[in-house]
Amino acid sequence: MNINKPKISIISSAIRPVNWIKIYESVNEDNNLFEFFFIGPNKPNYSLPNNFIFVESFVKPAQCWQYGFNNCNGEFVIPMADDLIFKTDKPLSKLFNEWQKYKDIKNIIACQYNIDGERIPEEEQKILPGYETPYVPACFMINKNFF
Repeated sequence: MNINKPKISIISSAIRPVNWIKIYESVNEDNNLFEFFFIGPNKPNYSLPNNFIFVESFVKPAQCWQYGFNNCNGEFVIPMADDLIFKTDKPLSKLFNEWQKYKDIKNIIACQYNIDGERIPEEEQKILPGYETPYVPACFMINKNFF
């Protein structure tokens, strides 16, 4: 682990370790900015980068994420699934810079989701499609202290 405290902790249940390096490479940021915190049953069969934490656990994904939120080192937290790839350059910096514009600890900033390269229609991103409801905050960044 880095000596410096990371700004952002990316938390995921450990289901698909075969994807982790590809996810890591898609972040394309300074390694001191972030850490990956994987919690779950599936151990990787390779050495992890220094800013990776793996905790073996046999609880459900939501419980894995809760453990990660409680034990990660970042000021901000991004929960995600381990089948996500970031498709923009420097995604964490962009999320953080967008969050900073609002200067409100209660804000969350979320990524736009695509499936197989296709944007998910806006209506399908709502908690209850067809109704005036908030959007599902998939892969969102939140201030850890606020959470």
